[in-house]
Amino acid sequence: SGSLAVSYDRRCRSVPTGEAASRMAQGEPHTIRLRSPLEGATQLDDLVKGRVTFSNSVMDDQILLKTDGFPTYHLASVVDDHDMGITHVIRGEEWLSSTPKHLHLYRSFGWAPPQFAHLPLLLNTDGTKVSKRTNDASVASLLDDRGFSPSAVLNFVALLGWSPARSQAAADQVLGTGEPADDDSGEAKRKLIFPSTQSLIDNFDLAGSTSKGAVVDLDFLHFINGEHIRGMDSSTIIGHVREMVPAAQSVDDAYIRAVLDL
Repeated sequence: SGSLAVSYDRRCRSVPTGEAASRMAQGEPHTIRLRSPLEGATQLDDLVKGRVTFSNSVMDDQILLKTDGFPTYHLASVVDDHDMGITHVIRGEEWLSSTPKHLHLYRSFGWAPPQFAHLPLLLNTDGTKVSKRTNDASVASLLDDRGFSPSAVLNFVALLGWSPARSQAAADQVLGTGEPADDDSGEAKRKLIFPSTQSLIDNFDLAGSTSKGAVVDLDFLHFINGEHIRGMDSSTIIGHVREMVPAAQSVDDAYIRAVLDL
């Protein structure tokens, strides 16, 4: 048999406002909660997931202000995003279930909500979820410990959950999000190379996002890194070498060129 979800029993939901104010004034510990609707449904038109419908009957009365007076993420993020004029909230799909609460907060304040886009989880090649608790690869480790080019890492990370419209078939083949393309694997991968940040910006569109889990394939990152390095001029490569190899500080450029066969 399935287990029942544990949630707040709404015991204080109907306490009259005057009584609540009096008890607060007397110093009684309290929290402020969202008075969630008990019936109907909340709909979200997500830029990645499409239309998602949530039953209000399973939404709990979320704590907004804790007993110490500090706001929870749910309240703070909504207020902060509104104050900053945020138009799009792009985040991981683990936050999808919290979105109806956020939508009701926007409506309670009389504010227009931003557009939401919930991106897929990052997965290891074995299908398990990428987690810092298990020492899976992080951007910092890719740059600092493994020495990948910053432009290659940016290119790689951009393709986790997204693919460019200009080469959708190639992306399907390389990233495993659809039917194989006709191109050979190497050529398909090259269609996903963005040599500069501006080229990535020019091609980026949220419409290319996928709801399927994004696999962090470091073999593909090695390929991207090689393509980016081959596209660099020798002075840029030498600069990277000097940053990464302390011993390279004591030799001249000609020596580094000779060692790297530039």
